[in-house]
Parts: sequence; structure tokens; C-alpha cells
Amino acid sequence: MAVKIHHAKELKSVGFAEERATLAIESADLGVFEMDIQSDTIETNRRMDAIFGSGKPLSRKKYIETIHPEDVPLRNSAFADAMATGHIAYEVRIVWDDGSVHWIKIAGRVFYDEQERPAKMLGVVQEITEQKEFEVELAKQVDDRTRDLLYSNQELQIINAELQQYVHVSSHDLQEPLRKIRIYTEMILKRDHDKLSEASKTHFTKINAAAERLSTSLKDLLNFNSINKEDHYSAVDLNEVVRMAESDLELIVSQKSAVINYTALPVIRAIPVQMHQLFYNLLNNALKFSQGENAPQVDIRVNSISSQNAHQYHHLDGSRKYLEIIVKDNGIGFDQNNAEKIFNMFQRLHDRRVFSGTGIGLALCKKVVQNHAGKIWASSAAGKGASFHIILPRD
Repeated sequence: MAVKIHHAKELKSVGFAEERATLAIESADLGVFEMDIQSDTIETNRRMDAIFGSGKPLSRKKYIETIHPEDVPLRNSAFADAMATGHIAYEVRIVWDDGSVHWIKIAGRVFYDEQERPAKMLGVVQEITEQKEFEVELAKQVDDRTRDLLYSNQELQIINAELQQYVHVSSHDLQEPLRKIRIYTEMILKRDHDKLSEASKTHFTKINAAAERLSTSLKDLLNFNSINKEDHYSAVDLNEVVRMAESDLELIVSQKSAVINYTALPVIRAIPVQMHQLFYNLLNNALKFSQGENAPQVDIRVNSISSQNAHQYHHLDGSRKYLEIIVKDNGIGFDQNNAEKIFNMFQRLHDRRVFSGTGIGLALCKKVVQNHAGKIWASSAAGKGASFHIILPRD
């Protein structure tokens, strides 16, 4: 009696499992087939017949004949592989009797007899026409958008080239009248010095100073405009770069009794002239914004960044090695809220009557670093100096 009860429970459990499987298949809107490979017969559910555009079961041969001619080789290859691997999965088009084309996805498993010969295949069929049509439409939109972006990029390149040419020509053309303004104001101040009132002398002095500032701005603008990624890369000794920049700034270093500290800087692959522009402007910035009578002190140090740690920094290539250069000064500093602004063109945080400059130097530094696929940022607090962090590839 106990055996019969146990057997009844097993049958009930199997029946429940079959019902659950049937419910899952129907909910997923799947067609189901069971194929006897050796007798070449097939049994299907109603959903599979509907997927193939038929209201009744078809022969296995007829199911195969509905496959789009261009996809038949793919189906044959998948079937042959399934006989060896025991699993089948492929996507093909089928053609209904009315000529309409539909996409289906087939997945199944092969079962073997005692002699290890393929005996049966059990599988499911899913119609994926809407999915495929969506993929085609999405691909078309991506292609269209890509083509539009390429066209827009070409236009931008043309406009940028024209703008660079305009800036170059305009800057050169403006230098000549500025030079004449400076020459004639200086001539008037020298020749008619005794005839001019104090107010007139002041006015002419201001005119000359404004012309000088504009001339410097135009030169800086030309330097900024001339920076590009296509310049020649070579091995650059940063020790030599700092020495040359320090030599160029010799006068202000001497006037302010400044101290520039650095030791054992590395050799990197970079664009030599741009590295000089980078360090010249960073040092010039540190010397310019010193605190009162305090002698400026600039410390330059370098940290290595391994390829494993490069991912910590946004936009860096994890397969490359980098170095971090820190240029720290003891100057007037700035509010950290302005840390991004200082790298903008013509951005000034301080009164030009107290601190000279054009507001282009740090923008030029940012462009140089970006050209070398690096990063630059600054940290500071008002009255407590500033630290500029530059990350550059080593090779």
C-alpha cells in the first residue's frame, strides 16, 4: 500500500512539473517541437505551427522548405554541429505562403540512443521579427547619426582651420598699429615732456601701457593658437626644460630672490617646445603671484603612476604608464571654488593693476597637457599658495 501511495505522489509531482513547464512555454509564446531524427518525423504545438504561418502541423521537410534560401546553409551547418555537440541554436528567416518574411530563433538539445547515435531533438522556436526589425532600424539610425556627425566634424575642422588662420593673420596685422602707438606715445613723452601737463603725461603713459598689454596678449594668443597635436614627439629631459624656463625668467627670479627647487626629473616622450611652454607658464605664474615681500619658492616633484592605478583618473589609458608632476608655490593662492576657472582663456582672478598678465598662460598649459593625453588641475586656498598637478604619459 505504501508503495502505491509513493508511486501516486511521484506521478502527481511529474504532472505538476509538466503543467509548470507548459505554462512557462505558453507564457513565453514559444513554439515547441520534438523530432525523431531516425524516423525523420516531428511533433509540434499549435504555437509553432502559427509561427511558421500554418494553421496545422507540417512535415519536417515542409518546415525546412519554409526557411529562406539564403539562410539554408546556416541551418544545415547548425544542424550538423548539433549532431556532434548535442546542442543547437541559430536564427534564420522563414517565408510564409503569402510571401511575407519572418525571423525565428531556434534552440534545442539532442538526445542519443544506447549506441550513442542521435535519436531525438527537443527544442523551442521563438518569433523575433519585431526584434530584428528594431535592430535594423536602430543600426540605420546609428549609421545616419554617424554620417551626420562625420559631416559636422568635417565642417568644424574647416571652420577651425579658417578661425586659426584668421587669428594668426589678425594678430600679425594688429601688431603693427600697436607698435606705432607705442612709438609715437613714447616720442611725444620724450620730445614734449616739459610742455605736457601732469594729467597728459599720465594719460600717455596709460595709453602706452595698454598698447603693450594688448601686444603681449596677441603674442600669447598666437602661441595658444599654434599649439597642435601633430608636432614632433621626442625624448624630452624635464630637468633641461625647467633649466631653460628658469633661464628665460632669470630677471624676475633675480628681482624677487626666488628659489626653484627640483631634483632628478624624468625623461619622457613629448613635444619639446610645448613642454617648454608648459613649465615656463607654470613657473611664471608662481613667480608672478607671490606674497608681498616674501621671496617666492617653487617646489617641483614627480610621482610615478602605474598602469594599474591609471584607472583612478578619468580618461587615462589603463595600458600606459604615467607620471604626476606637482608644481607647488608659496604665493597668494586662490579660492578653490575658482580651480576650474583659472584654466579658461582670458580668465583673471586678481586686479591687473597689481598683477600683470593676459589670462592666457594657464589656458595654454591646459591645452598642452590635453595634447599629450594628460590631465591638469590645481588645488589651493587663499593666502596659502597653490599646487598644480599635471599627469602625463611617460612614453
